[in-house]
Amino acid sequence: MQKITTTKEDNFSAWYTQILTQCEMIEYYDISGCYILKPTTMEIWEQLRIFLDCEFKKLGVKNMYFPMFVKRENLEKESSHIDGFQPEVAWINKHHEELSADHELEDKKPSIAIRPTSETIIYPVAKNWVQTYRDLPIKVNQWCNVVRWELRDPTPFIRSREFLWQEGHTFYEKKEHADQEVYDILDEDGKCYVSIPYTKIEKNSKTIISHKHKWKDFEIQNKLEEIGFKVKFLEKRRRFLGLGFW
Repeated sequence: MQKITTTKEDNFSAWYTQILTQCEMIEYYDISGCYILKPTTMEIWEQLRIFLDCEFKKLGVKNMYFPMFVKRENLEKESSHIDGFQPEVAWINKHHEELSADHELEDKKPSIAIRPTSETIIYPVAKNWVQTYRDLPIKVNQWCNVVRWELRDPTPFIRSREFLWQEGHTFYEKKEHADQEVYDILDEDGKCYVSIPYTKIEKNSKTIISHKHKWKDFEIQNKLEEIGFKVKFLEKRRRFLGLGFW
């Protein structure tokens, strides 16, 4: 292994990159912001999955997988939900048949996006699963990847254009049960980061509750910060969305 040629204090960016490459966690790809995740990294991810899957199953959560494509009309229907990263949505512009058949498509807006998050993919389908209150609660989890065409300088694991993703979605008859689920899952997140010592992190003592005018509900954020980085790099977010997508 080559020597690390700088220190975290002198040049954090160079030090961080050298650590990841020389420890064989990633390999750079020929598209900016995309990385090859090597066995060491995948072992960490697999251990996180094993741990969380076990804890989620105790709560009655079942794994599913949803398509990675979302229609423009569904994404724009909930535009306020994606306001924070709308410029980063990656669109499929044309496919081969369109290119061959129609040269006038230049002015048409692309109609399909690649998943930046899954609310607008899952909820239009999930509402069909509920016919009566007896169908509730429904608890699903998804392990997948998402794409956000990061406009700033990409940084592995901190600001990537494609990254691995875990998201859970639950549906309840009563609001108080949905509220409690938020706290239960935050507890499981906390166990995960305390029990798997791959990185030094701490859970903030404050819980932030911000009101949303559209959904008339609240968002609970549990922020986790790496102690030595002096910057927040990881955030676990759990939301109560009310009937905003129904």
